[in-house]
Order: sequence, then C-alpha cells, then structure tokens
Amino acid sequence: MSTRRLAAFMVGLSSVWVAIGSPLAAFHHALLSVHMVQHVLLMAVAPPLMLIGAPALPLQYGLPWRSARRAVQRLLRSPPARSLRRFLTRPVVCWLAPVAALIGWHVPAVFELGVRSRWWHDLQAASFFATGVLFWLPVVRWRAGVVSASPWLIPVYLFAATLPCDALSAFLVFCDRVVYPSYRATHCPRFSYSAIASYTPRTFRPRGSRVLHLSTTRNSPAP
Repeated sequence: MSTRRLAAFMVGLSSVWVAIGSPLAAFHHALLSVHMVQHVLLMAVAPPLMLIGAPALPLQYGLPWRSARRAVQRLLRSPPARSLRRFLTRPVVCWLAPVAALIGWHVPAVFELGVRSRWWHDLQAASFFATGVLFWLPVVRWRAGVVSASPWLIPVYLFAATLPCDALSAFLVFCDRVVYPSYRATHCPRFSYSAIASYTPRTFRPRGSRVLHLSTTRNSPAP
C-alpha cells in the first residue's frame, strides 16, 4: 500500500472516530449542528477517503491463517456474492441508497428514535456510513472497474445527489414549526446557548441545515 493510500485511509478512519467516538459525539443529543456534522463525516468525508485507501486487499491478505484467506476468497467468488456485488454496485443503487437513508432518517418520528435510543442511533450511524461507501464507489473506484459508470456521468451523478440534500435543508430552514422536539427540550451546559437556540423557528434553526447544505455543495469533488 502506498503512502498516499495509507494516509487517506487513516484520515478516513479518524473521521469515523471523530463522528462516533470523540468528545464531539457527546453533544449530538444537545445540538443539531453537531448531529449534522456527524452525518457529514460519516457520509461525505470518511467513505471516499477510506475507498481511496483501498483497504480490501490488505485486509484480505492480512488474515492470520491461509485457510481463512482461502475461505474469504471462495466466498467472494461465489455466485451469490457476485450477484449481490453486481446489484449493489449499480450506479442507480449507489445513488438511491444514501438518498433513502438521508431522507428516511430525517423523518421526524424516525429521527427522534435516533436521538432517544442508543441502539437506533448506532444503526443510523452505520447506515449513513454504509450508504456513503456505496455512494462514493462510482466516483472513487470507477477507474478500477468496480462500478460500470462512464466518466462523463460522474459530475451529473454528484450534482443530482445535492438536490435531495438541498430540499431537506430548505425544509428545515423554512418550516414554521419545531421539527425535532428533542432539541427543544435539551440543554447543553458547556455553551452559552441551549439546544433550542440551535433549532427553533426563525432563530438559529438554519445552523444545522446550513451544515448539511454546505457539506453537499462543497464536498463533491470532480472525478
């Protein structure tokens, strides 16, 4: 593995730690902006960096026993695994999966589950990361032939992905009611403003939606 790939993988892995294991994660129940930063790190920062690192081959050959390596290779080459891979690497699936995860988890009732339950929050984070990996596959790995996508389609693919995020951001900004009640009832003592300042109608509510909007419009590199 080259130094460039190793550095990209380690930065991506560090981004996952910042999102779910660092002190920043302790504030996601109190501040919507921190919650959105977690989503951005898990969907738009960590996946492309870790894909650039191409960790699959080192992980496969890093298994401690030769029999285990052979078993994994046979499993990956089996017809069901190949069929699943062909399905998951279709550009349409790679695009729809993160959009569905993003919109689905921001439905107020579902979002509240992620805020109130640790198990649901972990499931939410895992789905964001997994669908983020799928989304970035056509962009990062198209040269390797992992995804059969034409190079000229990549800018269209990236631009189309910003549209659902823009729609969600606009809804959060212009909605005339509190969408996520948990952030109205909590308070973060380490800051001079409470969570209600982070998300209330017509005040500081755009803070979280602005994080989501900027991440999708500025973190979509050209191939």
